[in-house]
Amino acid sequence: MNIILRRRPLKADHASPLHATGHLHATAATLTIGAPKSHFLCQPSEHWAAAIAHERMWCRRFGVTMSLMRKTNKTRPEILANGPMHFAPTNELGVVFLFSHLASKLGFRIEEIRSGYPDCIAYRKVGGAERRVRIEFEYRSSNFSAHRHCAQKCDAIVCWEHDWPDVPDRIRVIELSRQFGMGFKVWIQPVIKSQWRNLIHDEMSWGLSKRAHPGDLLLMYRCHPDAKIEDIFTLISDLKRAKAGWRKGECYCGNIRRVCRLENPIEIAKMRDDRFWKTASFIRRNMQGNLQITEYWPELCQMIVAQNPTIATAVRYFALDPVHA
Repeated sequence: MNIILRRRPLKADHASPLHATGHLHATAATLTIGAPKSHFLCQPSEHWAAAIAHERMWCRRFGVTMSLMRKTNKTRPEILANGPMHFAPTNELGVVFLFSHLASKLGFRIEEIRSGYPDCIAYRKVGGAERRVRIEFEYRSSNFSAHRHCAQKCDAIVCWEHDWPDVPDRIRVIELSRQFGMGFKVWIQPVIKSQWRNLIHDEMSWGLSKRAHPGDLLLMYRCHPDAKIEDIFTLISDLKRAKAGWRKGECYCGNIRRVCRLENPIEIAKMRDDRFWKTASFIRRNMQGNLQITEYWPELCQMIVAQNPTIATAVRYFALDPVHA
């Protein structure tokens, strides 16, 4: 097995650890298996040793390790129960793999999977005949629009997460996550002061993230000056475009229903002083925007119930582990 790297040798005269590590990363990114041997491999090994030693010197000077200077993935996807993959897919290739295992169950017979658009040609039984279906694979359905595909040349989108409420009516969306019974997500929903009066209703329409799905949990965060979570709602309908009530233009709206009201609200100021919560991503982001906090829900749910024992029954269903996506 031959390995080809960039054709000019590494140099150890970089001015900073960023330059040194960037030089190494660029080299690693161009690594190819099965190619002819490069001229670089004929260079003296001291070029590699000098560059690595230079990087280690800068790491010691700034008090960091080489591993911290490289991007690492600190979380992992949800486990798929009884699925062909151990974990939920994180990209389009994972969606293609899952669909190949579920195609017959969904009533499809695959004729071709290709690199051009659309990705797949399949047939589906309709009555006593078969109908040709042109399929495009996407990790999220909204990527179809981002990639500027022609809707007239596609009949169905197969994705892991459906987050495109504006999908054309002629295109069917097959969301594979539903085939594995993936659970709800948990969102921080900011509520500006002028909207607090609306929280007295038990059911209403509300502007949400386009990635929200029916069944998701919404923690209504009352912004400055209160800075606390006092109301919990759940999404009970699909999203649709509507006129925004707090700004100009349109937004994605859905019907939400109250789960409970907290007698002892969750105060963000206290969470900032807590050793565990002060490092949470939504605290570091100062509660700005529609934030998905599903990964923190088990601990947050325990804290909410501990401070409000009377709501234990109301949140019993949501006390189960949600989906991590």
